[in-house]
Amino acid sequence: MAKRLLLVENCEDNICCGLGGFFRASGFEIELPTTLAGCLEAVRTKPPDGVLMITNNIRNPSAFVIAEAIRSLQPNCGFVFLMGHERDGSDDFLAAGYKFRVHWIPIPLAELRALVSEAIDQPAGTFFIPEKKP
Repeated sequence: MAKRLLLVENCEDNICCGLGGFFRASGFEIELPTTLAGCLEAVRTKPPDGVLMITNNIRNPSAFVIAEAIRSLQPNCGFVFLMGHERDGSDDFLAAGYKFRVHWIPIPLAELRALVSEAIDQPAGTFFIPEKKP
């Protein structure tokens, strides 16, 4: 059975759209929502095995807020975060104890496919949300 991959950014016909064909050809089942509501609906109706998120293209709410919402709905999916420049909004989340790794664009497609496959196989370490203090 094909692994389900959710490609997330809020720009239509952008990076994720271009990556969709590559991941389909690599054997993945792809979802490409372009809104937060569409993203969460996709997670509820077809739970992903992995999420590939372009952090720079998601502003309000932040990509990491969306990742937290996805993680709460689908706790066993792996995450791969990509960014194209330094200002991706991750600093506050890192300071609050969230753990994740952001990869730089451009990235070779074979390396990206390997990162996604690894994230799906070992999802726990790809996006960690700290416990909320009462």
